[in-house]
Amino acid sequence: MSFRHDRLVKILAEKKWDTARLSRETGISPSQLGRYLKGEREPAIDALAKLVMTLELDADFLIDTDVRYANLSELRAAAHMSLDRYCIEQSVAGRVVPAAELEILRDLADELSEPPVWIVDWRKAHEQEILRASRTTPSASTIHPRRHRRGSPPS
Repeated sequence: MSFRHDRLVKILAEKKWDTARLSRETGISPSQLGRYLKGEREPAIDALAKLVMTLELDADFLIDTDVRYANLSELRAAAHMSLDRYCIEQSVAGRVVPAAELEILRDLADELSEPPVWIVDWRKAHEQEILRASRTTPSASTIHPRRHRRGSPPS
């Protein structure tokens, strides 16, 4: 395994976390995290699992085994990984994100200067997009106006 400590350092910065918070959330000691962040040690599989689950990442990103992340900045990679996890969470709950909505969310991950990097933020962004779409979609009454009988005023 080739652990990318540089990516972990940058992800912490992008997600606005410090070592102390990561230590509290993962249960990994600050000194051990320091060794990972400096590239002095590679995390064992259980520590790697804690890191990726806590930071909402894909393990492939930290061990550099997936070409999807090769041309993405850490910010864009974090946005896409947390979006993927959000979609999985929705699917498990029986609420599959429709393809058109997913396309909009992926565009946000690519284009916003500060895209969501946490599942909870994707949930909010998705809800906002649904609301925005519902405001711009013509209502049924504007598409099919109610017909009225001849001689009576429209309702």
